[in-house]
This record gives sequence, C-alpha cells and structure tokens, in this order.
Amino acid sequence: MESTCLAFKLGDPIESAIFRIVQESLLNIERHAQASHVKINLSHTDKQCDVLIQDNGVDMSIDSELKTGCYGLIAMQERVYTLDGTNKIGNTEPRGVLIHASTPVEPSSFA
Repeated sequence: MESTCLAFKLGDPIESAIFRIVQESLLNIERHAQASHVKINLSHTDKQCDVLIQDNGVDMSIDSELKTGCYGLIAMQERVYTLDGTNKIGNTEPRGVLIHASTPVEPSSFA
C-alpha cells in the first residue's frame, strides 16, 4: 500500500464530500459488487482534487442510477455538484466499476 500526504488542507466541505463518496462507494462494493480488489486513488493539484474508486466486481446495470432506493449514487453526485465538480460512474473492462469524482479546490491552509 502506498500513501502520500496532501500538501494542504482542502477545506471541510471538500474533505467531507470525498470521505462520504469513498464511504458510499465501499458500501456499494460490499453490498453489490462481489469484488475481490478495490483501488482508491486520491490525487490533487493546487486547483483540482480527483478521487478514483475502482473495483473488479460485478458491473452496474445501465439503469442503476435510476432504480428506486438508489440514494447512495444520487447523494454522491449531489455532493460533488454542490462543489462545482463532476462525478462519473461507469463499468470497466473486463469487469468492475469505476467512480471518478473531481472537484475544484483552493487551498485553505498550507501544511
């Protein structure tokens, strides 16, 4: 496992959104994906923060985001959109799901 520290604090709204997106992704993977591996990648520049969560489990059906009771995916999207970011969710080859959330950042304090 490789880990690096952020050079600056992202601010509570962004940090909270990232935490909740990763949390909801892991819950969905545990409940639905039947995955044996999960990769989480957090990267940043001084203007943007990206989080990628990828599993090797069961693909999502095309209409997964529209199903009744599918509030987790909707909540992830809303968290990112309120920060003027983007959220993409899709299947990967040969199998699995990739979630990519990206949000603009302005450092609130330097470490």
